[in-house]
Amino acid sequence: MTDLIMLVDTSLAEVPVNILPLTDDTDFKTRETGITFDQAGMDLVWNFVTVGGATSQTAVTPTSGGNYDWAHQGDGMYTIEIPASGGASINNDTEGFGWFTGVCTGVLPWRGPVIQFSPANAVNSLVLGSDLLDVNLAQISEDSVAADNLEAEYDATGYLGAYIRRGTAQSGAASNIVLDSGASTIDEFYKYMVVAIVAGNGAGQARTITGYTGSSRQADVEPGWLTNPNSSSVFVVRSWDTGVNVRWFAEANVVTTAGRPHVQIAGIEGGVLGVKKNSALSDFQFLMVQSSDHVTPATGLTVTGQRSLNSGAFAAVTGSIAEVSNGIYQFDAAAGDTNGNTVTWRFSATGADDRFIYFRPTP
Repeated sequence: MTDLIMLVDTSLAEVPVNILPLTDDTDFKTRETGITFDQAGMDLVWNFVTVGGATSQTAVTPTSGGNYDWAHQGDGMYTIEIPASGGASINNDTEGFGWFTGVCTGVLPWRGPVIQFSPANAVNSLVLGSDLLDVNLAQISEDSVAADNLEAEYDATGYLGAYIRRGTAQSGAASNIVLDSGASTIDEFYKYMVVAIVAGNGAGQARTITGYTGSSRQADVEPGWLTNPNSSSVFVVRSWDTGVNVRWFAEANVVTTAGRPHVQIAGIEGGVLGVKKNSALSDFQFLMVQSSDHVTPATGLTVTGQRSLNSGAFAAVTGSIAEVSNGIYQFDAAAGDTNGNTVTWRFSATGADDRFIYFRPTP
């Protein structure tokens, strides 16, 4: 077990030489506070074990300045400088575990603390808590397929997907996308589902599938794409009412063309939102994006809210809408805004795409 953790590939001015005070070798209790770098009989050794298990021992000659500056820190405790590179004997340039051992005239033999030398991101995340630790998860229980499946479940975004199909498109056109060769061969299998491009050409768009030909894997969409998908486009297909798709729909671009949104409704189950029929709901947050590119968060908007209850005509909401930040707005719904067996909210503003939210409140 290590006693200390220090950064690797960094010049260290004060590396502890001893873990306990240097002690006189005649009375076994007096602390030696005057040991110099050139003390008679000085024999200092750096012991090192790499993370791969390779062991080495290197003699180090302390100096009064320069790469191996010897210093008394007080009460018999000493340190030495270790350079990151260019030293005559040792350098701090390898991940692993190191410690000093030494002897000199008039002093009992000593050992220094075991020091773990780690990269900056590991130290910052695990010790200082000031950074994130990036981990590339290649296997789960020694199974690489399980790791791949986990990554796919999270859409490469860090959020659970719950999709029907994910893959890389074979091609695409203005009003269709040809799914991967492993997609269903059954006609209309994905009809009325939503296909979203999550990476590659056309990323950030979502459309309703209006028809599907199994033999060609072609999904017809409506309205047409703003940027056509191609063989670089990574897609996901989802049903409308997966329940866990709150964040995914919040980030899918709702683009109005000829009076119609590309994603008319965001399928959110009332149970997920915790919405009860005819009950107020505070702090419901949603994203608004600029209509110029359908991606950039829109700030400084005056957002108008409308509601449709039980598929009825849209009317103004009773609750209030306020901006939070970074394109996020907050809706504090009144009881009347949730008083339906099915509820659709529409949020609109000049210069921004409409945002539609659909849910079924619980009784």
